[in-house]
Amino acid sequence: MEFMPPVHVEKIGTPQFPRFVMRDGSGHFWTGTNWSDNPREAALYYSKADAVAAENRYADGEHHVRDTYTLKLVIVTDRDAWTVEELVAHLTYFGAVHLRKNDEPRGIVIEVHWDDLRKTE
Repeated sequence: MEFMPPVHVEKIGTPQFPRFVMRDGSGHFWTGTNWSDNPREAALYYSKADAVAAENRYADGEHHVRDTYTLKLVIVTDRDAWTVEELVAHLTYFGAVHLRKNDEPRGIVIEVHWDDLRKTE
């Protein structure tokens, strides 16, 4: 993993019309998709709270392009042990899965749409 200088929020603009940008430790501006030396390309945030939220999303790795995969999930239970509604409620409560690769911020989120669960005959 390559070194990335720390990201911080910086106030720009005028006192009447303040705006906020994200900058890294090398002075680059965040454009919303990558870093740039050109301040005109910087993503502008209207409040510090919006800029800090963007900074947190960046720190969480949400700036990366994501791939989406699908899979088939088969659930087998004892006959009549669960109604579909009971199974959906139980799996929804316990079914969140978040995996990290080597404890790095990038990871896998497995999102299962339990509402689509149907009993097969």
